[in-house]
Amino acid sequence: MDVFGKGTDEPSRPLLPPGTCWICDNSPQQEEMKVIDTRRNTQAGGALSHVSIRKYVCEPCVKQLGEAMGMVAAEVHAQVARDGSDAMADCVKLAHELSEAREAQTRVVDADEILARIEKLTKPAPKPRVPQK
Repeated sequence: MDVFGKGTDEPSRPLLPPGTCWICDNSPQQEEMKVIDTRRNTQAGGALSHVSIRKYVCEPCVKQLGEAMGMVAAEVHAQVARDGSDAMADCVKLAHELSEAREAQTRVVDADEILARIEKLTKPAPKPRVPQK
């Protein structure tokens, strides 16, 4: 099978007349859409007919078939991939910020503990007891 028409490397390949879409029976216009050439012909009036029709598949039918099978367009896939990449970058950034916040919290706790120790060490010594006579 070959793909040609608008947006492909082969935009100007002539369709073999009378060519129709295998699914919708419309004649695809390659200037307006991508077209798949199935390389198959069918007899218009059955086996006794002398008219052979080249069968193509037009872009709208391919899209409908893809959607019915649960597939998404390349543009949608690319956007989802970009969104996922952006979300992952946000997660990495937030994880880094959380790590820094935890480290800062640890430093604050340590500073409070150190101040308590200093305060304990700098208390004036108790007055010596003078023995009473």
